[in-house]
Amino acid sequence: MMGPNKRSNQREIRFPTAGKVREIGVVQQGEYPFPVERFQEWGNGITIETFTYIKGKRAGDTGSSVLYDSDLGLFKNPRSKHIRPFVEKAFDILIDASDGSHPALNYICTHSKALFKVSALYRDSRADLIIGLTPDRMDLLPSELKKIITNLKSNDPYAEPV
Repeated sequence: MMGPNKRSNQREIRFPTAGKVREIGVVQQGEYPFPVERFQEWGNGITIETFTYIKGKRAGDTGSSVLYDSDLGLFKNPRSKHIRPFVEKAFDILIDASDGSHPALNYICTHSKALFKVSALYRDSRADLIIGLTPDRMDLLPSELKKIITNLKSNDPYAEPV
């Protein structure tokens, strides 16, 4: 019998307050572009950083926010030099906007130091919150996420005011 996974138990989950979110990280596939501009309704001062997986080979693109098939190691895990800056950042919210079919993106989401993780499209045991949208309804994610965060905080008698 295996014991508890100590590595996964070490992460402290911090539920975000809608008015205090400053940094959002987004992990996405090239096939499903994420509507970053829709987060402007949350107000000024929010920084959104995206990390995109694209099938194919890196050809002259030196950007650190894009991961190609050619950047993957032996077991299809991304090499640390390509993901370290993104994974090490303690985003207020990390949004997994992928469909869960790319092991490299799953790896990034699992190892991210984000304070709160959201899965937008599918059921994911690594996520703190699952929204469950379809790819064609991804434009609803910013408003749905804000509504959920606000409603959960307002129903918590110990929560700070939003």
